[in-house]
Formats: sequence, C-alpha cells, structure tokens
Amino acid sequence: MINLQALGGVSFKKGCYTGQEIVARMQYLGKLKRRLHRLAAQSADAEVPAPGLELYSPVHGSSVGEVALAASAEGGLELLAVLQEDAAADGRIFLGSPDGLPLTLLDLPYTLDADREIQR
Repeated sequence: MINLQALGGVSFKKGCYTGQEIVARMQYLGKLKRRLHRLAAQSADAEVPAPGLELYSPVHGSSVGEVALAASAEGGLELLAVLQEDAAADGRIFLGSPDGLPLTLLDLPYTLDADREIQR
C-alpha cells in the first residue's frame, strides 16, 4: 500500500520472507485496492492532522483511507495517505469526516504503473 513495488522495493523473484503472502497475492491477482497518495488542503488555519486520521469520500458511506504523514505547507497542508483506489479515482476526499476539509490529489514524484508492478 505504500508503493514499494513502484519504486523497486519489492522483489517477486526472491524466496521466503516476511510479507511474502501479501506480495504473492498482489503478483498473481495483479491488483492493489489501496495505495499511497499525496494530497493537499487549502486552508491557512487548518491544524496538521495526526497519522491515522480517517479520510472520507461520497463513493463510500465510511472511511476510505487514513493519513500516513502530514505537514504544514504554503497556504495549507500537504499529506501522504493510504486511500482506496476507487475513492482516489473519484477525487472527492475529505479529512476527518464526510463533511470535513476537502482535499485535492497531487502528483507523486514517481509513476505508478500497474503493469510494471506485477512483472515476473
């Protein structure tokens, strides 16, 4: 979920290791349902959210992810969060509650390529 496969941090050819079942599921099923995303909020008076704070989307009636890391940025906040892919694709993400501070998805400094992630 934290995009290690996109950065070459997971080997699908290595032998037994901790987390092998999860990696094997990703390789053979070929799809992650949650990924790390970069988001921003434009609010000069917003408090920096704590890790673990839930994120919401109208796609679901419940939480669709959580904050991994957050910091103040010029004119607001920037954060890294693990989000469900369908909610990220929709793009309507809110901090802390369904009617919380709206968040905007930002580009990551690397490319996510689902086809490259499952190479054998």
